[in-house]
Amino acid sequence: MPGPGAAESSAVTVEPVHFGNHIRAGYLGRSQYPDPYLKAAFDDFRVYGRTLSANEVATLAQS
Repeated sequence: MPGPGAAESSAVTVEPVHFGNHIRAGYLGRSQYPDPYLKAAFDDFRVYGRTLSANEVATLAQS
């Protein structure tokens, strides 16, 4: 994994319902605002029901 994590907190209590309709619509690379679309491609996308450890993230980054 290149470098340390950007941020870490165990106090975050945000649920997906708090993100509004765009999260339920499954948008990736698009804002709920009139921002331009992301000019990129997704090689892999996963959703986990828990926080991954630093070792798990590093292993995924190498695969």
